[in-house]
Amino acid sequence: MTQFRERGIYQAPNGQRLVASRFRRTTADGGRILSQLGSNMSCFLFSAYQWAFHGWPEYEVAAEGELVAINQPAGWRIDDLTDTGATAGTH
Repeated sequence: MTQFRERGIYQAPNGQRLVASRFRRTTADGGRILSQLGSNMSCFLFSAYQWAFHGWPEYEVAAEGELVAINQPAGWRIDDLTDTGATAGTH
């Protein structure tokens, strides 16, 4: 799975729900979210909590579909995510 819906909610094998976004680049405290992958980034994946409160992403996804953990290793791959069909709010 390399195509993510903007604000699409995906479920990881561990039950965590993640929100995909290519466009959110700031946090509630005014911090700038910078990609470690640069122009090779497909999207960020935010935990539901971080999305709701404009926090930092948990992961980045490369254009080729590689998962890059920002805070801690995932223990799963992009292909393990399931699209829930739900969409997160825009705020």
